[in-house]
Amino acid sequence: MLFCSHCQTPLRSALWCSACQRLQSNGLQADHFSVFGLPLRYNLDLKILEQSYHELATEMHPDFYATAPADERRLSESLSARLNQAWQTLQDPTARARYLTGIWQSQTPTHERDLPTGFLQEMFALQEELEELLEAKDQQALAAKHADFLQRLNDLRHNYQQQLIELKENTPDTTFCKQIQQQLNAERYLLRLLESCSPTSSETDP
Repeated sequence: MLFCSHCQTPLRSALWCSACQRLQSNGLQADHFSVFGLPLRYNLDLKILEQSYHELATEMHPDFYATAPADERRLSESLSARLNQAWQTLQDPTARARYLTGIWQSQTPTHERDLPTGFLQEMFALQEELEELLEAKDQQALAAKHADFLQRLNDLRHNYQQQLIELKENTPDTTFCKQIQQQLNAERYLLRLLESCSPTSSETDP
């Protein structure tokens, strides 16, 4: 539990004390979840997250510190930026998964470039096939590939998000962390393939 650096009241947010209404400089080093007073858990209530974001953004807005001492004005600006960064990450399911996995890796190290067994070989084969289609300017086949990659991506995201939602531990074991990291790495490959065969990138001048 975090406590206010001024009045020692337990904090609901690492950035702001609602009891004495003081900014918390220690909040600049807080993780995204502590910014909103949340446990390290993937499954969040996004309505509560959004409500907390707007409340904190209002309380800490730099406009309210226009006549405050210079150091307090700068702290308000820094904490507001910190709040926006945490909000942008946690409200996005993929960014939240990557961020949470990064925290776990500091406690349960895994190889950052691990991929599911056989995935890389399959991606190489698909990349070669895609390059041939791009060279042939086969728009119909490229559209089919795009749909296939998109389906693979959606299935992958659904799988790792469901695993994270069902997780009961705050710090999972190495095997679980490795499985999630592998899927996040695979997601990056699929996103690159999707970009390669997207309608805008595959169009050519007549």
